[in-house]
Amino acid sequence: MAVDSERHILSKSTFLRGMQCEKSLYLYKNNYALKDPIPPATQLLFNRGHKVGELAQQLFPCGVDSSPSSRYKYRDAVAKTAALINEGVEIIYEACFQHDQVLVILDILVKKDGQWYGYEVKSSAKITPVYVMDAAVQYHVITQYGIDLKDISLITLNRDYQLQDTLALNKLFKITSVFDKVQEYQDTFKDKIAEFKALIFNNEIPNVAIGNQCSSPYDCDFKGYCWKDVPNYSVLDLINGGREVLFELYHDGVKNILDIPESYPLSKEQQIQVQVLKEGSSYVDKTATVTLLEKVNYPVFFTDFEVLSMAVPLFKGTGPFEPIPFQYSLHKKEDSNADLVHQEFIAEVGIDPRESFLTQFLKTTEGEGSIVIYDYQLERLVLKKLKAIFPEFKSEIDNRLARMVDVFPLFKAQKVYFPELKKSNSLLEVAKAMGYDYTPNEEVMNGRVAAFLFENLQTETDIFKLAETRENLLAYCKNDTAALAHIFEWLSKERLEITG
Repeated sequence: MAVDSERHILSKSTFLRGMQCEKSLYLYKNNYALKDPIPPATQLLFNRGHKVGELAQQLFPCGVDSSPSSRYKYRDAVAKTAALINEGVEIIYEACFQHDQVLVILDILVKKDGQWYGYEVKSSAKITPVYVMDAAVQYHVITQYGIDLKDISLITLNRDYQLQDTLALNKLFKITSVFDKVQEYQDTFKDKIAEFKALIFNNEIPNVAIGNQCSSPYDCDFKGYCWKDVPNYSVLDLINGGREVLFELYHDGVKNILDIPESYPLSKEQQIQVQVLKEGSSYVDKTATVTLLEKVNYPVFFTDFEVLSMAVPLFKGTGPFEPIPFQYSLHKKEDSNADLVHQEFIAEVGIDPRESFLTQFLKTTEGEGSIVIYDYQLERLVLKKLKAIFPEFKSEIDNRLARMVDVFPLFKAQKVYFPELKKSNSLLEVAKAMGYDYTPNEEVMNGRVAAFLFENLQTETDIFKLAETRENLLAYCKNDTAALAHIFEWLSKERLEITG
């Protein structure tokens, strides 16, 4: 085996970073302090990945962990892996290898019938090109190190699996060989590694213009630095504009959205956006607004659901990434002059929340009146799934589905638009543009974080942490429906001005 005793310069992750953007690689290695903070949802996603990886190890039990004792002791981990192989250990977790100053850590290395097999675990149900390249880097370093891999595979989650009485790991996970695909990369890696190492030791930051690579395949964590000179309202904020076209405009010198030439072909929505910016006032499509509001009948139930989407199912009859409702907030308004009355639900920890969620929601929305939602695709999906699981509630669920009114299309199609929105049409951004005053919840920034936090509560033992997280989740969801009610009130006043 070709043992590389020098400190590594590249790792699998930094190599992949370089493949996305050489400037990002350089900054990561030389100007790390410029990196954007890790968003809460991203960190929680990383945590989930670690848990899934540990669970997948049970597919190959009784292995030995070769993880480094700290992030600075990778050479010790390489030596430990080599020692385990020499000792005849046939299952190694976090097997660490280094060649040509490139370090990789393979999730699972297994010896069967005298031949080595590599496995990389992904907390996803889909195999992406990046995952294949990930495995290709692993394969390159490991085989160059001196281990002749018979095969290399990705372990992903099986969306078709449904939990029964106990977790069946051989059904939860799918193992897919990517051996043939990784071969396609091998001839290019040696030169690419040399190129990246030279780049890292260059004295100048690579001159790479902002472009599609800033968000594909992943959002770059140096965007704050690289985009610092982009105008507050740039041409890149143009609604429904193709990425490549907008970047071409930007690099041709048309940076501010108001600098777009009059001869440039704009869609109707884009024309509205530019007009709103020039005039500094909102745009309201009177006909569309009145048409939507005419669908709404009192009492009105302003509603928002939160759902789990767990990689590893916890409740019987559920599968990976299946949306499971665990919380809702509802603000009820009896008539146009009534005050809002708030009602809410959050499931108990450790119990399948679906039936209690459904029965409580049906009880809260009894009678007549519209159930107003902002982008009701999720709510409709959840209720339809619950109808299949609990057919005894079919007529009641159908009633609630029929009463739903979605205000989101007004904003998705820019029928109502504000200068502050740029490309956004999120609930809170729209409400803010309409004057809604709120303080963001620092613990629960969005629905994705809410789902991760509730998922983590399933194993939380600290009663104070449990109580605090539940309160934060309730406050977050309550804020959403209060914002939705504010949007409705704004539209209602606008309608009076239109029709009066």
